[in-house]
Amino acid sequence: MKYTIAFPAGLTAAVLLLCTGCAATQVRDRAYLQAIELRSPDTPTVLLHDFHESKAIAYGKGSSVSQAVANAAVPVGKTLFLGHLELIAYENPAFGEQLDDLMQQYRLSPACKVACSADGITLAQEDTTKTVEQLRQAEHAGQLPETDLFTILREWDTASGTALVPLMTEDGFSAAIATKTNLSAALSPDAVSGLCWLRGDNYPEQFSTESGSYTVSSAKTQLSAEKLPDGFHVTAAIFLEGEGDFEAASQEITRLCQAAFRETVSEYHADVFDVEPCLWSQCYKDMEQSDWKTAAGQMHFSVQVNPHKNML
Repeated sequence: MKYTIAFPAGLTAAVLLLCTGCAATQVRDRAYLQAIELRSPDTPTVLLHDFHESKAIAYGKGSSVSQAVANAAVPVGKTLFLGHLELIAYENPAFGEQLDDLMQQYRLSPACKVACSADGITLAQEDTTKTVEQLRQAEHAGQLPETDLFTILREWDTASGTALVPLMTEDGFSAAIATKTNLSAALSPDAVSGLCWLRGDNYPEQFSTESGSYTVSSAKTQLSAEKLPDGFHVTAAIFLEGEGDFEAASQEITRLCQAAFRETVSEYHADVFDVEPCLWSQCYKDMEQSDWKTAAGQMHFSVQVNPHKNML
């Protein structure tokens, strides 16, 4: 026999009201942060930005980043919630060492954006909603390679120990090669554009060529590798479809990708477009006898731009 327990309608309504009240109180007592800015690694300072104000709402100092965050919560008067954080900005690359701990401690979204500031740029008086939108738009337009907190941490865990980090400048956004503690090199505009093609996550909707402009309708990048007597050869095959002078577009893409390879792999032995996984996948036995630094120093590189219809 089955038994059913019936609750009086009034009691049920009261319980629902109490639950709703608790939830409302919990939301009201939290400050939902959109961005944080980190300064002075020796005496960490944290500036807090929420989703409402057009400038920092508070700052705190401490012996650690977590202590600085806790101290910053005092003038806010609320419990800080960083689970919806959209941007981490820092002026000193030494803060890179803190990103993994921040992600774990505050349960940050892997899609949170990260940017390093240059030339003394600060977000204290800036509208971070506008800053985040500008960063995302630069990526969407193929002017800046797509990246986020998860991607940066993943790249730092590779043999090269380098990652591509967006760089805030007076002229907008660029990108730099960074380790967890140092900014190795700010990249040229050509190299930044080339990485959009080589990383294969986003492409420009339109770009200039010697004969005019080319409009991209679709594109895909594939890396391949082979062992040579004097090292390795990596080929970036880019399958392109669009409107305009294809040969001129091919020459421009090749030029940009060569600049990206030269300023990352050749000069700094940095891997920010998954070259090492390609080597291990296609030259496994040879990589067992080598290491990333040696392979990078002996690497040849070429670009092949093909009509999209030729893609296998």
